[in-house]
Amino acid sequence: MTQPIPGVRPNGLTRFSTAGLPEARRIAMWEEHNARALVGLQARTLAGGGLKATELNLNLPRLQVAQVWGNPHVVERSAREIAAHPADAVVAYFTLEGEGFFYHQDGCEILRPGEAILYDADQPFMRGFSHGLKELALKIPRSTLRELTRQSGLKRPKVFGFHGPQAERIYAGAWPLPSVPRCPDGPGTGTN
Repeated sequence: MTQPIPGVRPNGLTRFSTAGLPEARRIAMWEEHNARALVGLQARTLAGGGLKATELNLNLPRLQVAQVWGNPHVVERSAREIAAHPADAVVAYFTLEGEGFFYHQDGCEILRPGEAILYDADQPFMRGFSHGLKELALKIPRSTLRELTRQSGLKRPKVFGFHGPQAERIYAGAWPLPSVPRCPDGPGTGTN
């Protein structure tokens, strides 16, 4: 029998965008949304103009999927964020557009479109996107990972490619939802 993930919103689709929000509140509201919907983190922008980001979240009984768009910014999941918002999960980020870095206790990974990283979300990390980003995120609860792999976590992040003929078919079917504008008009959270 499938059990819902504790502390996760009910199954369904939600959207959050910083478009239309006061610039001074965008980062705080983005952080609040991510703590509820995916993974708690701290965010900072790299330039003026405030954070411009949109996240479309699909909550399933034992899995969470998100599509994320954003302008240049940095996010960090520190020990303080982990204590306040434990994920009890691994997360895979699939880079669709933009180049980014992933800094962790063992080093730094550079991710380009067609590459993904799988990591333990309860380990500190920092990510940065100097030209913005478009990505898919997949959050897998530790209990589901254990059932599928007999492992409960990762010792270090794993980078892998998802490009080529097979990956193109996977990508084409990865998000079978209507197209959503990069930063839709209208403030804050909403459900579709």
